[in-house]
Amino acid sequence: MGITLEEVIAMGPAPGSFPMLGSLINIDENYANSWYSASLEYRHDYQATVNEKEASVIGLDYSKKGMLPRLNLSLGAGYNGIYKSEALDQYYRPFFTNMAGMNYNVGLTFDISPRYDYEKGQRVRAMALNDAAEANLENLQLQIKKEIQKDCDQLKYFLGAAESVNQAVEFSNKALENEKKKLELGVSTAFNVALMQNSYLNALERQNGLLEQLNQAILQFKHHTGTLVEATGNSTFTVNSNQLFTLPEAP
Repeated sequence: MGITLEEVIAMGPAPGSFPMLGSLINIDENYANSWYSASLEYRHDYQATVNEKEASVIGLDYSKKGMLPRLNLSLGAGYNGIYKSEALDQYYRPFFTNMAGMNYNVGLTFDISPRYDYEKGQRVRAMALNDAAEANLENLQLQIKKEIQKDCDQLKYFLGAAESVNQAVEFSNKALENEKKKLELGVSTAFNVALMQNSYLNALERQNGLLEQLNQAILQFKHHTGTLVEATGNSTFTVNSNQLFTLPEAP
């Protein structure tokens, strides 16, 4: 490339690296438990499962009512006009049955099935749907709790490892600066400086790789807690890019 070794050394490493994010958060059992409770409110899939469970309970209650005897009350009202006829029945019918005016009627019907075959089938179906909805809700709760606990374990590991890598970067940088000073004093060689430069760059590469994994773990944690996106209504969602890789405080 037409660049001497001394010029490469003088350039130094590329500026900047992934920032340390979320390192001030104390990720302990209380943090995981509090976010588990909050995620049950934030996660829309859990809320949908809760609605399914509530609907199954309503269906179960309705199926029980369907097996009870039914007493129906009917009310009616009408208006009678005068009916004129020379038929024989008009001579022996009471006179008040052929008077103009309002008429009312009341009726009671008692409905009971001796076997309730259809209702029993509906009852069994409703019970099965309720059991399935309850099992789905419990399984989702266990899955969310497991996911959040796993995410917290990963975050603790990456945060701890990142601190060690940061120290390695700091030590490598100091070693490089010392080697540069020795080169200026004539007690070292450009080759030794290049070795220190390479060691420093390798430490930076490990740091950036580890911090990238940390950021991915933060995204996964936010996804499992339902805080990665925010619902804004009308089936639309927004993402706060400024806080995308920031580990949230305990709710």
